[in-house]
Amino acid sequence: MDPLDVLYDQIAAGQAQPPRAYDEYKRMLARARRAARSGDLDARRAAVTVTAAIGGHWALGVLREFSQDEDAGIRRQVLEAAVAQGADGITLLRDLLTDDDTELALEALSYLQRVVDPGSASRLRRLLAHADPRMRGAAATLLGHTAGPGLLVPLQRVLDTEADPDTQGAIQGAIDRIDGKAPRAESDPWWHTEAPAPWEPPTEAALPDTLPDEPAALLALLGQVAPGDRDGIATALAALDAAALRTLVRAARVGGDPVHNIGLCVLAKAMGRRDWAVPVRRLLIDNDPGVRIAACAALADIGAPAVAMNLRDLLSDDLAAVRLAALEALRAVVPLDEALRYVYPLSEEADPIVLAELADMRAALRAG
Repeated sequence: MDPLDVLYDQIAAGQAQPPRAYDEYKRMLARARRAARSGDLDARRAAVTVTAAIGGHWALGVLREFSQDEDAGIRRQVLEAAVAQGADGITLLRDLLTDDDTELALEALSYLQRVVDPGSASRLRRLLAHADPRMRGAAATLLGHTAGPGLLVPLQRVLDTEADPDTQGAIQGAIDRIDGKAPRAESDPWWHTEAPAPWEPPTEAALPDTLPDEPAALLALLGQVAPGDRDGIATALAALDAAALRTLVRAARVGGDPVHNIGLCVLAKAMGRRDWAVPVRRLLIDNDPGVRIAACAALADIGAPAVAMNLRDLLSDDLAAVRLAALEALRAVVPLDEALRYVYPLSEEADPIVLAELADMRAALRAG
């Protein structure tokens, strides 16, 4: 079997990182594109995972093909990949605005609302006639923040025929913003995280006498209790069947419930779930510092060399605790000499603990 095909399968299973050589990852993307056109469901799922792991400009075209896939689960994979791509993924999110799965389309629209995206205007105008009032209202809301006066008359026409009270309010709010009667929102990109200052880790929850039965409640508890109280909860979660665990993984997303996200990271670490490296990696850009720290710790433990560049980006985080977690994870996932090639964002580091970790890494490299 071709070694590159073996590596492709390992990446799909979360057991390896993508190649860096142009010719090699281009061949992988070609295989992924073939799967988009003729592969079975498992092959298409694997193809999206591999393409998302490769990332960058070349991957976007392949992901765009999967944004039209007949399987809603694969289209959700595309949405998650688009979010992880940051600014480069916006074009994919625009494509998903017209998805048949309304919940998926609403989620894509929520990200475009955060960046106050003007490039989705033509699609948003079509969504004003959507069957679901939530889509009509959300589309009108974003148009109110981005459109010019030329849209006032069309919006008024839509308002005159709208029957849903909540959507009426959204359309009227959009008209008011375009007309200068209400302020417009400023862009708040989800890939630019700003931690509150000062930030302190949340108080650890007490371990209850009886553990909850609901998996989501168990996972949330795992994300709240002290490290010494985690074993029993992690054991209960590890005993769940594969379908229940997949549901927990899919519920973890950037901007979601922090205790759920932290719990998933802790569980990934406790279970050694290397195949969860991709969903955990996405949480590195979460707006909650505790989630970012937990994601770093999980990736350091389960071993995911492909996340080195994501960890490098966190070395510029506003919080020293996050920078330290990212540095420790970087040290764990790649060889020491490679890790030290990524630390240039720390050239003006002032935190003594981060500086001590950096000095220890350099000393360890010199010692061989």
